[in-house]
Amino acid sequence: MHMQSLLERFEQSPAAQAVAAEIRRERYDERAAAIAAYHEATAAALDREATLAAEAERAQQALREVSGLYLARLTALRRANARRQAAIADRHAAERSLATVLGRTAGVRLEQLARDALLAEEAVRQSFTTTIAHEPLLDGTVRQVSRSNADRVNDAVARIRELAAAIDRLRDSAVEPAAEDREIERIRAELRALAPAAIASAA
Repeated sequence: MHMQSLLERFEQSPAAQAVAAEIRRERYDERAAAIAAYHEATAAALDREATLAAEAERAQQALREVSGLYLARLTALRRANARRQAAIADRHAAERSLATVLGRTAGVRLEQLARDALLAEEAVRQSFTTTIAHEPLLDGTVRQVSRSNADRVNDAVARIRELAAAIDRLRDSAVEPAAEDREIERIRAELRALAPAAIASAA
């Protein structure tokens, strides 16, 4: 109770009254500043809104003035797009036709190359030879020695079969025509080097 009495007397003192008055003035000033800022922002917003409304009206007027030209250009654009789509369709058709022709051509060339590989292998096998050589011995006698090119023939046949496998892989691949042409020419050149007579006669 004593503390309550002291608090009441303090609140009624001039010092406390002065503090309360200062607080009220600060709150009033703060509220007045907020109200002034609100009015200023509202006025600016209304001015901006009026400006934008005027700009929108001018834009609508301009749009009405050029509506005929706009429609004409839109029609022209649609026609141009239609012609472009037709041109794209024609190009795709030409590409498909070319791919078909190239596929047939490549197929024929690969078949010929496979036949070349068979001819080359047969020619290499037929090139097998055996010779009899006479070698003198230290005791003055002579012995007969059989010599052949079997190793060279076997190596060539093995390489030709590797090339034939490469031809089979090329049939199933999806390489571009230029790369396929280069690979065909490379294989043919190697076959020609292994069996020049056979490949020359098949060309």
